[in-house]
Amino acid sequence: MIEQLLASPVLAALLLLAVSISLYILSQRLVGLAYSRSIMLADALAVISLAILVKEYHLLDWFISLLAGVLPTS
Repeated sequence: MIEQLLASPVLAALLLLAVSISLYILSQRLVGLAYSRSIMLADALAVISLAILVKEYHLLDWFISLLAGVLPTS
């Protein structure tokens, strides 16, 4: 099952995002250095997963064309 999830970049990114959210929730119970490290890890996982989603769905092209005032094409 894990192999199937990791075979699809989008599903892998969503899995990383879920782990990141879980780390945010868990970090609320931690203090000190453990808190800051878990937040840094959660941030890193969130950034990686969002980068994968942006790459897979070509969201950067869409966002740039939106900023330029041009309607994005498929």
